[in-house]
Amino acid sequence: MSEEETVRILRRDMLLLFVLAACAVGLFLLTRTVAAREGAIESHVAAVWYQDGVSKFTAGATEKSIESFRKATAIDRDNRKYVLALADALAAGNHNVEAEQALLRLRELDPTSAEINLHLGRLAARSGNVQKAVLYYHSSLDGMWTGPDVAEQRRNIRIELIRFLISRHDQNRALSELLVLDSELPDSSEAHVQAAKMFLQVDDSRHALNDFSEAVRLDPHNTEALAGAGDAAFRLGDDRKARLYLEEAAARGDQSPQTLQDLSLLQNGDAK
Repeated sequence: MSEEETVRILRRDMLLLFVLAACAVGLFLLTRTVAAREGAIESHVAAVWYQDGVSKFTAGATEKSIESFRKATAIDRDNRKYVLALADALAAGNHNVEAEQALLRLRELDPTSAEINLHLGRLAARSGNVQKAVLYYHSSLDGMWTGPDVAEQRRNIRIELIRFLISRHDQNRALSELLVLDSELPDSSEAHVQAAKMFLQVDDSRHALNDFSEAVRLDPHNTEALAGAGDAAFRLGDDRKARLYLEEAAARGDQSPQTLQDLSLLQNGDAK
């Protein structure tokens, strides 16, 4: 074979390789474009089913919303928002086992997620499972929170846990959580009143009085704090302090049954 013939064959093969490479690149780009378009369509369809589920859930059609959320998650399994919405709807429909399974699958992917653990904690609380509720609430408190006020978010979660424990008559655990909450309260009269009321619910009048008194210091015109401080002092047997707080509360317009009853008992005690 002559040199000229060899060069001609090489040029032909190179051109063929170039054409094949160009076709391969074109096919790849086409496939990727088609896949992206199909993915976008699927995402849109999943979003439509999700919005349909939200509308039905808001309207009280829980079972129908579950079906819509199922379709959304079947299309987009990795979308946390869709799975959480499905879990909430399942819990609302008393499908607790399935709701827990959905949440646990999410938790496997992100064990430190504060949001996922909070949903699991609430689900356990709905089921009355104190051990699981405490475990998941604590995992949520220790998890990664985002937003402008992480401290407030954590306080609200702890308050939610405390109220659950009080509702289950688990005074010791509720008190332990309350003491942690008390150490983290902001300088807000309302926050101290809220904590004080919960201390009364677990029969800790001493801490209740401390928080009511702090609320009065922060806002001397807070009649709820004044009345609460008077009631807590009365329970502790400090009649002088109780009368001071209760009379001030009554002078500021508080006519609640508890305030009037405590004042009446104090006055009757003086009469004797």
